[in-house]
Amino acid sequence: MTICIIFYSTVVVAQQSDTVKLTPQIREVDRSEAFFSSIPCDDIHSVKVYSKKEQQLLRKRQKQCVSQLDAFLPKPVNR
Repeated sequence: MTICIIFYSTVVVAQQSDTVKLTPQIREVDRSEAFFSSIPCDDIHSVKVYSKKEQQLLRKRQKQCVSQLDAFLPKPVNR
Protein backbone atom coordinates (compact mmCIF):
# COMPACT_ATOMS: atom_id res chain seq x y z
CA MET A 1 0.00 0.00 0.00
CA THR A 2 1.31 3.43 -0.92
CA ILE A 3 0.39 6.58 0.95
CA CYS A 4 1.30 9.85 -0.69
CA ILE A 5 1.80 12.83 1.60
CA ILE A 6 3.02 16.03 0.04
CA PHE A 7 4.81 18.55 2.22
CA TYR A 8 4.72 22.18 1.28
CA SER A 9 5.70 25.37 3.04
CA THR A 10 4.25 28.79 3.54
CA VAL A 11 6.77 31.60 3.19
CA VAL A 12 6.61 34.34 5.80
CA VAL A 13 8.82 37.39 5.22
CA ALA A 14 9.48 39.83 8.05
CA GLN A 15 9.31 43.47 7.01
CA GLN A 16 12.34 44.73 8.92
CA SER A 17 14.79 41.94 8.16
CA ASP A 18 15.73 39.66 5.31
CA THR A 19 14.88 36.56 7.31
CA VAL A 20 12.57 34.10 5.58
CA LYS A 21 10.71 31.72 7.87
CA LEU A 22 9.20 28.56 6.46
CA THR A 23 6.34 26.88 8.27
CA PRO A 24 5.74 23.24 7.24
CA GLN A 25 2.20 22.16 6.53
CA ILE A 26 0.77 18.81 5.47
CA ARG A 27 -1.66 18.58 2.58
CA GLU A 28 -3.60 15.35 2.24
CA VAL A 29 -3.82 13.73 -1.17
CA ASP A 30 -6.46 11.08 -1.76
CA ARG A 31 -5.45 7.87 -3.46
CA SER A 32 -6.88 7.46 -6.95
CA GLU A 33 -9.45 5.06 -8.33
CA ALA A 34 -6.62 3.23 -10.10
CA PHE A 35 -5.07 2.43 -6.71
CA PHE A 36 -8.28 0.93 -5.36
CA SER A 37 -9.02 -1.04 -8.53
CA SER A 38 -5.54 -2.59 -8.33
CA ILE A 39 -6.15 -4.04 -4.85
CA PRO A 40 -6.69 -7.81 -4.95
CA CYS A 41 -10.08 -8.91 -3.63
CA ASP A 42 -8.36 -11.09 -1.00
CA ASP A 43 -6.66 -8.02 0.51
CA ILE A 44 -9.58 -5.59 0.34
CA HIS A 45 -10.46 -6.06 4.03
CA SER A 46 -7.07 -4.77 5.22
CA VAL A 47 -7.17 -1.39 3.41
CA LYS A 48 -7.53 1.72 5.57
CA VAL A 49 -9.33 4.74 4.19
CA TYR A 50 -8.51 8.31 5.18
CA SER A 51 -11.31 10.32 3.59
CA LYS A 52 -14.91 10.06 2.41
CA LYS A 53 -13.77 9.91 -1.21
CA GLU A 54 -11.49 6.97 -0.45
CA GLN A 55 -14.34 5.28 1.41
CA GLN A 56 -16.55 5.61 -1.68
CA LEU A 57 -13.81 4.18 -3.90
CA LEU A 58 -13.30 1.26 -1.50
CA ARG A 59 -17.04 0.48 -1.48
CA LYS A 60 -17.02 0.52 -5.27
CA ARG A 61 -14.12 -1.96 -5.29
CA GLN A 62 -15.89 -4.17 -2.73
CA LYS A 63 -18.96 -4.29 -5.01
CA GLN A 64 -16.71 -5.29 -7.92
CA CYS A 65 -15.26 -8.13 -5.85
CA VAL A 66 -18.71 -9.33 -4.79
CA SER A 67 -19.92 -9.28 -8.40
CA GLN A 68 -16.93 -11.45 -9.40
CA LEU A 69 -17.91 -14.00 -6.74
CA ASP A 70 -21.60 -13.83 -7.64
CA ALA A 71 -21.09 -16.40 -10.40
CA PHE A 72 -20.09 -18.98 -7.78
CA LEU A 73 -23.02 -18.38 -5.41
CA PRO A 74 -25.95 -20.81 -5.64
CA LYS A 75 -29.06 -19.45 -7.28
CA PRO A 76 -32.59 -20.66 -6.60
CA VAL A 77 -34.16 -22.90 -9.20
CA ASN A 78 -37.35 -21.49 -10.72
CA ARG A 79 -39.90 -24.21 -11.41
